[in-house]
Amino acid sequence: MTDMVRLANIPRGILPPKGSRYETEDERCTALADMHIAQLIFQHNGLATSEDGCRNKYVARQIFRRLTKQGQLPTFGFAEDNCSA
Repeated sequence: MTDMVRLANIPRGILPPKGSRYETEDERCTALADMHIAQLIFQHNGLATSEDGCRNKYVARQIFRRLTKQGQLPTFGFAEDNCSA
């Protein structure tokens, strides 16, 4: 998160507190989506090169955030993958 503050100029108060813990994977992904939206809002050094590109990134982040809040992210993975199921 230090890099997000330093490189994207995101105020520390926007990001989750250091050491935050989440009860569910959906809560963690929602926090991650919020951080990505903050990056899009505050970072002005080449994150999006066109208006359409910026709009696409914003919409994608909002869709991901909505899916996490609704608990609709798929739970899939490989047989040897213990992290995503």
